[in-house]
Amino acid sequence: MKKLIYLFIAIASLTSCTPDEVLDPIVGKWQLDSQTVNGIEQTTECERNTTLEFFKNGTIAEESFYIDGLDCLSDTDTSTWENLSGSTYRIDNDTEGDQTLNFSQNNTVFSFTMTEIINGITYEFISAFRKL
Repeated sequence: MKKLIYLFIAIASLTSCTPDEVLDPIVGKWQLDSQTVNGIEQTTECERNTTLEFFKNGTIAEESFYIDGLDCLSDTDTSTWENLSGSTYRIDNDTEGDQTLNFSQNNTVFSFTMTEIINGITYEFISAFRKL
């Protein structure tokens, strides 16, 4: 009788477990680590407080920090995200369109590059975020 009970418990425990949901690597809270323009660091200590929180339901909560005169101010915003495939994402407030994120350090850092031409000069902007 004990063998039957142990067998029942073993089978019940194996069949009642469902595999853990696989989350997109972007889900979580990220803090700005650096921003460069043409390879030159531009990030202030104030701006490094900027965070993005990507939720698995496809929403983003953003708190941006910026310098206004001598003051470090913040602003909040929300938007949505969608993983189009692999590391290509669509963020609804991204005026550049779809963005390819480069994940590194075991998915604890992501960066993206934007190129913009201003008055005939090409600028390359790279932003990197670290997972909290």
